[in-house]
Amino acid sequence: MILLGATLPAQAQRVFCEPTAGSAEYTAFPSNEHVRHSNNLRRKTGAPDIADGIPMLFIGRVLDANCVPVSGALVQLAQADQAGKWVRMKEDDAAFSGSGEVYTNNLGEFSFLTILPGKQKGELAPTLYLRVMDADLPALHARVLISDDVALATGRNNIANPVGSMDSNMVYRFELVMRGRRVFEKY
Repeated sequence: MILLGATLPAQAQRVFCEPTAGSAEYTAFPSNEHVRHSNNLRRKTGAPDIADGIPMLFIGRVLDANCVPVSGALVQLAQADQAGKWVRMKEDDAAFSGSGEVYTNNLGEFSFLTILPGKQKGELAPTLYLRVMDADLPALHARVLISDDVALATGRNNIANPVGSMDSNMVYRFELVMRGRRVFEKY
């Protein structure tokens, strides 16, 4: 509780979120025109089949360096299939799309319905690759490990937190903090 007329200590007056550890854009990440325009990676648009694999709901929030939600940011996700193999646009995969995109809502939230990716060669755990773009902030490229092993949460590893299950989907959550601060108009 804050009393009227009281002042907060300097460290409490300044809110700062630690930016998400970025990475170079992953070479297997599809170009913008090849990212599917859906947040459902388990089923290609118009396809009757659902991808094989463990269903997963990946939810998150995009914040700026002041911990303010970033609404209207484009979040793109790319990942390998359940066997750890990348799906290409020209391959004949009946169900799994391998990539998708969604815009954040007014609270900076986003979600993807997908499958648990297989572990790829050279990775510590199943991995999601994210690209976040906003008109007012620098783009963010992040590699997010899907694991409940906290020992992996060191250095440049981003770990998505398991938060339970919902409708037979494993649910993982991750907050992306972009570098920079959004500038707001004063009225």
